[in-house]
Amino acid sequence: DFDKWHDGLGFDLQALGTLSPDEQEAAVELLARREPTWREIEALVALDTPAAQRVLDEWAARADEELWAALARYAPGRVDPDRLQEAFT
Repeated sequence: DFDKWHDGLGFDLQALGTLSPDEQEAAVELLARREPTWREIEALVALDTPAAQRVLDEWAARADEELWAALARYAPGRVDPDRLQEAFT
């Protein structure tokens, strides 16, 4: 909700961990349609499904500085160190 967004709180990662495979798939689809922020990245990393990993890779391929920073924090394995350095120099 707005208050959680405003206060910088992410999705309930513990609740994401209890989703069935079908619910995980639906969650990934929903997250993939959103404008990516650190919250969506953190949630996709927590879901850790092949579909979630594909979305993270797609976002990494077109990331801006803010998204690169979030990827570097929550999904460092998805960030090419050379591209990250270029983005911030």
